Amino acid sequence: THLISDTIAVGYFAGAGSEGNKNVWLGASQAGGSKGNNTVLIGSNSTVNGDFNYGMGHGVIFKGDKNSAIGAYNKIEGNQSGA
Repeated sequence: THLISDTIAVGYFAGAGSEGNKNVWLGASQAGGSKGNNTVLIGSNSTVNGDFNYGMGHGVIFKGDKNSAIGAYNKIEGNQSGA
């Protein structure tokens, strides 16, 4: 089962099928199927699998912890990186 708690998800399908705690996901299809805690996604169609990530833009993909990305179509796999 998918559980989100203490999370703000605004936009159609935002947070659909996701799980995590203390997230802010703003935009269409943000964080669909994601798993993360303490994350922020602003834009649309971005995903996160990890904790303490911040992304702003369209189609940002995070796989890891403590990352940040600004701009469209950034993909970060690893920890403590930025784009």
